[in-house]
Amino acid sequence: MKKLRNIWLVLLAVFTMCGFAACSEGAPQKTGASGTAIALGHGSCVTEVTVIVDGYGNPVKVQFDDIFPASNVYGNMALKKENDGVPTVVINEKTTQFRYLRIGARYFECDASGKYYEMGNAANKLADDLMTYYKTEEGTQWYYDSFVANALYICAESEDGVQVGEVKLADQYKFNTANGSMRKRYSRYWSTLGSGSIGQITGLGFNGNMDMLENYLLANGFEAIDDIVLPGKEGNTTGYNVIGGVTTGATLDADTGIYLKTAKVAYEKALAAQKDLL
Repeated sequence: MKKLRNIWLVLLAVFTMCGFAACSEGAPQKTGASGTAIALGHGSCVTEVTVIVDGYGNPVKVQFDDIFPASNVYGNMALKKENDGVPTVVINEKTTQFRYLRIGARYFECDASGKYYEMGNAANKLADDLMTYYKTEEGTQWYYDSFVANALYICAESEDGVQVGEVKLADQYKFNTANGSMRKRYSRYWSTLGSGSIGQITGLGFNGNMDMLENYLLANGFEAIDDIVLPGKEGNTTGYNVIGGVTTGATLDADTGIYLKTAKVAYEKALAAQKDLL
C-alpha cells in the first residue's frame, strides 16, 4: 500500500507541474510589439523608422523609409495635367505652384514670393509660412500625421478663406510625381531600376542602402550606432559605412546618423510597448 501511495504522489506531482506549465505546449507566449519614430531627414524629408520586437525585446524587423516634404505637393505639376480646374501661381516667371492647398485640417494660399500661409481666421492660425512650420518638430509631426491619414489636397478655388473643389491626392503609396510615389521605398528616387525617362542609376540605391542598415541593426543591435565612420573618414577605406568596427555595406553619407538615431528611438518605443503587454 505504501508503494502504491508513493506512485500516486509522483503522478500528482507530474500533473501539478503540467498544470503550472500547461505541459509546455500550451504555455502562453510573450507578445511582441512595435514602435515608430520620425525625424526631419535628408532634403527636408520625413525619415520614418518602425522597429518590431519579439516578446523578449529582441528586434525582429527594422523598416526605414523617407517621405517627401510638403514642397513636393505644391511643386508637383504632373498633377496639374489631370486637374485643369486647379489654379496655379507662377513665381519669378519660372516656378509654377498650386495656389491653394489643404494639409490635414489647415488651408494654405500661395503668395507672390511662393510661400504658403494659412488661410481663415482661426484662433490657432499659423504665423509662419508652411515650410517654416513644417521644419519644426511639431510641424514635422503634423505633416506626417496628415500624410499617413491621406489628408493631402490641392484645391480649385477659395470662398471666404476656405477652399472648395478639393482634389484629394492619391494615397500615400501612389502619388503622381516624377518619382512615382511620396514614399521613397515605393518611388524611383535613387533607384537601381531606372527607366527610359528617369535613367539608369548604379549602385545600391535608396532601398539597397536602407536594407543594409536594417540588416546591420538586426545582426548587431543599437548600442554602437553613435560610432559611425563614413567612407573616406578616419582611415575607413572600405567604401562603406562602418559602425562599431562592423562594415555595414551601406554607402550613405552624412544622413546615416539621422536614420540610425531615429531607429534607436523607434526601438525604445517598441520596448516600452512590449513591456506594457507583460
